[in-house]
Amino acid sequence: MRSTKNLVLLLVIFSCSISCDPCLNANCSENFYFKILDKTTKQDLVFGPASIYERDSMILRPCADPVLISNTCGYFSFVNVYNNNLYASPDYTLDTVYLRLKSTDIDTLIIDYEYIDSRCCKVQGFGKIRGINFNGTTTLKNGNSYIFEK
Repeated sequence: MRSTKNLVLLLVIFSCSISCDPCLNANCSENFYFKILDKTTKQDLVFGPASIYERDSMILRPCADPVLISNTCGYFSFVNVYNNNLYASPDYTLDTVYLRLKSTDIDTLIIDYEYIDSRCCKVQGFGKIRGINFNGTTTLKNGNSYIFEK
């Protein structure tokens, strides 16, 4: 009976040590919100009446490989939506990533980070975004969202 109690206690301590670790699944770079607008009309190309992109097909990747599932490219992050704003949560602090809007449309993002000391992000620190360059153009922000014009 005593060994059963000890085993249960050990399991509780072990599971808490895994699930209570604040650094477990820590994201070491800032999320960013963005909109994709037509350069001329300023219409939203994802949510507006002139939409040509579907949010479900968008991903952020560390390489420009157009194949959705590819062993050559590695990690990717799906693009999510919050209040009609797209956002991405990269789990890496690469300065160059690729936004795949669809298989024939891949854009280059150069992200400028400021690295802040972080207990969970020991290699470089936490990457706070200072700015994003979209296809060679510095982007502006409207509120919390970067504006990518195509």
